[in-house]
Amino acid sequence: RRNDMCNFRYVLFDLDGTISDTSEGIYNCVYYVADKLGYERPREEDMPKFIGPPLHESLVKYSPGVTEENVDDVVELYRQRYFSVGVKECKLYDGMYDLFKHLHENGVKIALATAKPEVAAIDCLEYLGVLKFFDFTAGLKRKDETKTEIVKRALDGLKNPDKAKTLMVGDRDYDAIGAKENGIKCAGVKFGFGTEEEFTKNGAIAYVNDASELEKLILG
Repeated sequence: RRNDMCNFRYVLFDLDGTISDTSEGIYNCVYYVADKLGYERPREEDMPKFIGPPLHESLVKYSPGVTEENVDDVVELYRQRYFSVGVKECKLYDGMYDLFKHLHENGVKIALATAKPEVAAIDCLEYLGVLKFFDFTAGLKRKDETKTEIVKRALDGLKNPDKAKTLMVGDRDYDAIGAKENGIKCAGVKFGFGTEEEFTKNGAIAYVNDASELEKLILG
């Protein structure tokens, strides 16, 4: 199938909750810093909220004892464990490897657009064995960077692709908003950490059950 026959020729992927279930590593690091600093651990029902949004925001909101004043030090501690151990506490979602392989074989350009720090994101893709399929990777470069800015950087990295042929795939409203504000279409994945409503209210074109549904959406 030639690239120009595909519904989408450029696809941007979020990482946590979209390509990979990274919750184990993230949760372990959040618990680690709480225990280390002698703070109460976040409530269990708040833990999924650590996946997707920028880490410092989630820590201040959901981790008892963390404030705007001390959050930078807490993030520093979190990252020490994350970079050494946490980055490998993750697994690919079912079918994702084959999806990337098929997109690549069909000439679809693939970029990463994640709010995870860029170095950690690249390490993670490499550990999962899928980095070779990516034409460009955009991760967090500074702590106040928005998902919209990261998506913009990924689009620039793909050399400003035809927006009508570009899709953002994610699992949280940040992904849908980042796509919308950059004038590209978005699809949500049901197996991630968000809800369908986060996508429908932001004009997503699909909310898919699994990797094979996603492949049909992209390749037609």
